[in-house]
Amino acid sequence: MRINKDILISILLVMFCLVNYFYLIPTQVIRHGSSANYPYMVITFLFIFVLVYTFLSFKKRISPDSNYINISFSNKQYIFKNFIILLMMIFYVCFIESFGFILISFLFILIAMMVYGLRDYFRVLIISILFPTFISYIFRILLKSNLPGGIIEQIIFGW
Repeated sequence: MRINKDILISILLVMFCLVNYFYLIPTQVIRHGSSANYPYMVITFLFIFVLVYTFLSFKKRISPDSNYINISFSNKQYIFKNFIILLMMIFYVCFIESFGFILISFLFILIAMMVYGLRDYFRVLIISILFPTFISYIFRILLKSNLPGGIIEQIIFGW
């Protein structure tokens, strides 16, 4: 089956926006006492940009073969990697409340980079540590928004 890359990305981004708008923001942001204005604003702008992107994708009539991807389920390694990532996402969502954002994000990034073949262990470790810490700092200190806290957050931020 041949699917246009732009259309596929548009569909996935629309699904992402809808899940965030109708499920994640009400259940994760509002429930924890944070203001939902900023997340709703970001998702609304993202949704508008996705609609423009989708419109431009449909309007574009140039169809080189490089703009299409072939979806085939014969590559077992590809299926296995994506299945591992799906299981990791489920694990991430289920345990982020218990262990906190930094620890679960660290594990997710670490394992995902290893699953997809990055073998520079120093780089993997540095990215896995710095990225969740930086994101947590931005949300907690600069945006004053709550992220699920755990033992790591108590050590770093003193909560």
